[in-house]
Amino acid sequence: MLKKVMVKKKKNMNKILKQCLGVDVSKKSLSLVVGLLTPSLQKEFKVGNDVSNDLSGFKELDRWLVNVLAPNVEFMVLMEATGTYHQKLAHYLHGKGYKVCIMQSGRVKRYAQSLDQRSKTDALDSKMLSMLGLERELRSWHPPSDELLRLKALSRERSSLLKDRTMVGNRNDAIASGVYEDKKASKRHSQRIKLLNTQIM
Repeated sequence: MLKKVMVKKKKNMNKILKQCLGVDVSKKSLSLVVGLLTPSLQKEFKVGNDVSNDLSGFKELDRWLVNVLAPNVEFMVLMEATGTYHQKLAHYLHGKGYKVCIMQSGRVKRYAQSLDQRSKTDALDSKMLSMLGLERELRSWHPPSDELLRLKALSRERSSLLKDRTMVGNRNDAIASGVYEDKKASKRHSQRIKLLNTQIM
């Protein structure tokens, strides 16, 4: 009887309450750490090898998760919004049925500051993201519609064109206000501004 009680206690000790994969995303690679929350509210971590930020790396990540995750336990993937570098991974994991959470960089930065995390490496950032996911109840991300994606792409393109127009305009003003005015250069800048105005419209 005593032996059975001891075995049962050991099983409870090994029980996991929650799991979160923190992914630090860069242009070419993904840094991976799975955080586990135990019944005593302690955090344990499993560090994965970095994988490439492409379909081959996504498949490798999926295979690793099958081996390290506890079955039938709440699990989420948390990543920081990084321009467009995280988007393909988010769509892939969502398509595989994983709960995906994407957090804005400002919120992630504030959490890191609360930990007094001064060093910044991919491994530390992915561990920090996994900790955040274990501690917070986060809203699931769902892929936007194709129409919304198209509108976002157009918005990014327009913002880029506006910045280019401002930059070229400033250069043209600098030429005009200088002691020596290069009329040919000024003409080229004016033509670029005209082209940019056409593209913005």
